Amino acid sequence: MKKLILLLLALFTAAGVTANAETVYRKETVKPVSKGVSYINIRTLDENGWNNFNILKADLSEPGVSLKILSNGDITKKSTVEQFVSAAENVVGAVNADFFTTYPSGAACEGLFIKDGKLVSTPSNDKSYASLAITDEGSVFADYFTFEITVTSERTGDMTKCLFYNKIAPEEYLKIYDSGFGRKSPGYFDDGYEVVVEDGVVVDVLSNKEGVEIPENGYVLHNSLRHSLFLMQNFEIGDGVVLRVELTPDIEGIRDAVGGGTILLENGVKTKPTLKDSRQPMTAVGTDKENGLIYFLAVDGRLPKSRGITFSEAAELFASLGCSDAVSFDGGGSTSMVLKSDGAVSRVNMQTTQRAVINAVGIESKGKSGVLSYLEPSLKKDSVRLGESVGIDVAGYDEYMKSVPIGSKLVYSSDKRGRFDENVYTPGETGKHTLTVTAGKISRDVTLEVKEAEVDENYRDIYTEVPEKEGFTVGFFGDNGNYGTLYTRFITSKRNAIAGNCDVAIFRQYPDGELTTDVLSAGSFSAKETKAGAIVCLNNKNGSYTASDAGALSELAGFLNKTTADNIFIVLPKPFSETDGEENKILTDMLKNAFRGKGIFIISFGKTSVYKYDDGIRYITVNDLPNFTCDNPYDAVNNSKYGIFTLSGGELGFRFGSYFE
Repeated sequence: MKKLILLLLALFTAAGVTANAETVYRKETVKPVSKGVSYINIRTLDENGWNNFNILKADLSEPGVSLKILSNGDITKKSTVEQFVSAAENVVGAVNADFFTTYPSGAACEGLFIKDGKLVSTPSNDKSYASLAITDEGSVFADYFTFEITVTSERTGDMTKCLFYNKIAPEEYLKIYDSGFGRKSPGYFDDGYEVVVEDGVVVDVLSNKEGVEIPENGYVLHNSLRHSLFLMQNFEIGDGVVLRVELTPDIEGIRDAVGGGTILLENGVKTKPTLKDSRQPMTAVGTDKENGLIYFLAVDGRLPKSRGITFSEAAELFASLGCSDAVSFDGGGSTSMVLKSDGAVSRVNMQTTQRAVINAVGIESKGKSGVLSYLEPSLKKDSVRLGESVGIDVAGYDEYMKSVPIGSKLVYSSDKRGRFDENVYTPGETGKHTLTVTAGKISRDVTLEVKEAEVDENYRDIYTEVPEKEGFTVGFFGDNGNYGTLYTRFITSKRNAIAGNCDVAIFRQYPDGELTTDVLSAGSFSAKETKAGAIVCLNNKNGSYTASDAGALSELAGFLNKTTADNIFIVLPKPFSETDGEENKILTDMLKNAFRGKGIFIISFGKTSVYKYDDGIRYITVNDLPNFTCDNPYDAVNNSKYGIFTLSGGELGFRFGSYFE
């Protein structure tokens, strides 16, 4: 476990995520998948936004653990990675692999494909694309393979080169299709010409057909007469054909191989990418040859909760994990990582759609135990309030993560004050409780957050109970969305007059008209120290702090580390309740950690005026200026309110004021 923690810390550093004020949030989840195989999910939020890293780690020195190339018997057919894993016995996880070309009746891989020692498809003609190879002994390496194919007529002695073996290519090029491609050749162009070769002899010559059956022990030569007369001039039925295929490096001793993208690491050294580098969703694989480890990586991108990764960052990440070699695979919308646990198959990365792909690389784990090795406790709820209870369910698994009976009696314990009634826990204090479940010599922890008991609307708050006095004032004023009526012009004038008498006036957005006081507006990050406390404006207009301003929470974290204020006012243009719940949790945790025991206020603007206390934080909503209607003018008058804090004699008080006072 110590080694794993060090690796995770290294990963954050490599991906530009460091344990300082710029790192707002990080969460690591480690889950065993099978003996020698584990899944690590790391979610981070830093000054550049969110990222979601999915890592599948396998120990290839563990008996029964190996790599397996996943594809359909007919390589022209695509499947999702979930479908590949579902159909593969003993495969416990996989990622998408090669790039591919789609054509009307099927698809073809772009790169090298070797399956069970047989060449299925030659490498890409674009030497910028590398391949991942697995030897007969199970070792793994990446390289930029090249090839040369020649076709010679024994009758005429004429020879030509062929650039495409079991691939889709433009009509001007000669192509070869064998049974590894599929049952039939892909079909002709208008002037297409095909020569069918079986056991080295031409058995048929065809033109302008819809495709031809490919012999099991032969192949089909295919081109367009418009661009080349080589086939027509040199091959007749009964002619002998010499086909020579050479690859560099030699594929002798290679069991399997798939095409990839750019090599990221070579012998521990970061390489210059051969493909265009940009921040994208990415699939890649790295190998730690010294320790027999392999790491598959799937990073989500183009999403609000994951911005993606560059080749350079991926290379640094793999290097930090101890990898000597690494190569990228097809990324973007093809990025996919799938796990199989106890027979259940699930995709673990965030991509909203699952694209069918041409092949995948899976991890096999063979073996059976049946002996309890792992406990999986799960809480009915992740958080409760004082006075509430929570149940704990526990499942048991063997070392291959197959369900087994737990057998022995479960023992429950907590590191905080609380009590258990069998599997039901009632906490006795607030904070994070680590609950431990034990069966014999096997234990597992789970974390429960315990909040203060909820208060009712009659709760007597220390800030609203402070008598109104003169002093330093901070006012909060809503917007006026309708300037076309006499009433709204009147209220706007009143609002600006009251705001002008405050020491600091804060608006949802900067108001029209001149104000001589210190004016702030919610909607973009700003931080200001005042006598009443620190005022920080955040933008949640898009329902998310990071979607509105990727670095805002990071800037807030840096500010909280420096401020010595006794009170903190967080100002939002939209209601707190309409903001991403996960980011709200990050925000409130940051505030509680920095201002525990002090005044924490989250102020937003909405349709009604609300003051509420919950678990150490005061939530205040200041209503916008209402429109006046003839149907119920009293509603407009009663809702014409603002919020104001007053610091006097060291005491801070809050009240809602009316424009008609």
